[in-house]
Amino acid sequence: MAEPHIRLLLVEDDPDIAYVLKAIVHDRFNAAVELAGSIATARENLGSSDFDVVLLDYRMPDGDGLQLLEEINSRPDPPPVVLITGQGAEQLVVDAFRLGATGYVIKGSDLRPRLIEAVENAITRNNLRRAEAELSESRARLSNIFQYAGIGIELLDERGNVIQANPLALSTFGFEGVEELSRAETRRMSDPDDFEQERDLFMKLSNGEMDKYTIEKRFQRRDGDFVWGRNTVSAVRNEDGEFVMAVSMLEDITSGKEAREALERERALVESALDAMVDVFFVIDMEGGLVLWNKRVNETLGYTDDELAAFSLKDERFGPDAALVAESIDRVAREVKVTNLQTSLATKAGLMIPYEFSAALLKGASGEVTGICWIGRDVTERRLFEERLDSSLKQLRALAARIQSVREEERTLVARKIHDELGQALTALKMDLSWIEKRRKTQDPEIAGRISSMSNLIDENIQLVRKIAMELRPGILDDLGLLAAVEWQAQEFQLRTGIECCVDSDIEDKVLDPDLSVAVFRIFQEALTNVARHAEASRVDVSLRDEDGNLVLMVGDDGKGAADSDLSSSGSLGVVGMRERAYIVGGELEIFGRPGEGTLVRVRVPLG
Repeated sequence: MAEPHIRLLLVEDDPDIAYVLKAIVHDRFNAAVELAGSIATARENLGSSDFDVVLLDYRMPDGDGLQLLEEINSRPDPPPVVLITGQGAEQLVVDAFRLGATGYVIKGSDLRPRLIEAVENAITRNNLRRAEAELSESRARLSNIFQYAGIGIELLDERGNVIQANPLALSTFGFEGVEELSRAETRRMSDPDDFEQERDLFMKLSNGEMDKYTIEKRFQRRDGDFVWGRNTVSAVRNEDGEFVMAVSMLEDITSGKEAREALERERALVESALDAMVDVFFVIDMEGGLVLWNKRVNETLGYTDDELAAFSLKDERFGPDAALVAESIDRVAREVKVTNLQTSLATKAGLMIPYEFSAALLKGASGEVTGICWIGRDVTERRLFEERLDSSLKQLRALAARIQSVREEERTLVARKIHDELGQALTALKMDLSWIEKRRKTQDPEIAGRISSMSNLIDENIQLVRKIAMELRPGILDDLGLLAAVEWQAQEFQLRTGIECCVDSDIEDKVLDPDLSVAVFRIFQEALTNVARHAEASRVDVSLRDEDGNLVLMVGDDGKGAADSDLSSSGSLGVVGMRERAYIVGGELEIFGRPGEGTLVRVRVPLG
């Protein structure tokens, strides 16, 4: 069975007449008919369902049909009502139409055609009414959209003049009304550079060569200021394809345009700054792929942008230390700082260039990781300079070692000559003076006094010669070794300065290398000299130890303590000399000082 075309409410108390009416509308309109035998039932039906047409008998047992007709038409969106009656009174017809009836049918022999015509008219009028309501609603919606749209809208004629404009379009251009806007010259409202281009586009639109175009251009407001707008213009044509009008939709993009231009300027500035760098700079993703780089990378490595875009920093083609670089990428990803990474970059020609890199993690505004930034400096010149500097330093240290060795040899030679030759001469002179004393015959007291004075002077010079010889090169160092020399020097220091000096050692039986012994002894002498000059100490403790195959000398005092600035001062030549002596024999020297707590000098040299 086909779906019913309409739903019809039949209000009729006579079953026979109801049967006939129902048969007619069902046969002609395939109507779904609902029968109400009273006014009360009809009210219930109308309250619970919607109907396309109501057939209403004028006389009902529980009321007047006109009364129900009035009730129906007082409802919102009422269905059309066709009044059915056995009377043809003129006043009844007038009252029925006054109360809103759409048709009037008199029961009789020609009921069928008159009923069909009345129902068709009712359906037609109802459809028309609904169409008009929908059209009115649509117009209202369109008007609201036009008035309150978040974009400027203009309606244009075939010459591009404004017919209508919504409030946002008016405010964008700075006009108060459509009439004022429509009188404005299109040329004056456009930037001169944009006017010719849009005029050509609009001519093509109105001529049918295109249906729509979009242009970003500058518009001049009424006050003379310019705004940037994105203008999308579409043609409206009739059924024959003839141009009726154009709809212009204008979006003010001034702030966005200015922001993009500012961003482009900043981007160009950043790119210029990056390209001006003497260092290579690139950004990689977390897999090592190159995302961004400066021109220095192209110039240094000899690759094009397309070639670099296919590279990975973990690729061995990029350098021989791919594993080291990959490890560094993992460290940066864990937010571990990477600086002074020494590696090499391979050029397209196969040349290896040493670089020093630093890397940092890049994050977006919300904290998400976006990549890793790498900055690398070519250290070729620095490496060459460091190598030359290292070579020079080695030569200087070798020269210093040779000078120290020659000095010690000279000291030894001079000390031996002073001790042997000058000492022997003084001893012989002492013996001769004694011989003269024994053989003088006169007892002249003046001569006796002179001889005694000469003898004392010779004794003093013999002691002075021994002292000078010991200071130049203590014979005890060569004859009895380092420990004996240190103990002798400690006693001499205590006698000369009055500062208590105690020595503790566990190397009594050690046979030490002569050069090592000399170096340690000279360091010890310089340490005692510094104590005497600067420490204001009352006690010095000295220890000599064999620690894991190393000779360790420690000299500590209880004086005022040396500050770091004093130890690192360019005037601390004594400290520099001590360090160099330790370095020459393969050792190291450390000095610890704290104001008010004394100073400790520690020397560690290998015994092997």
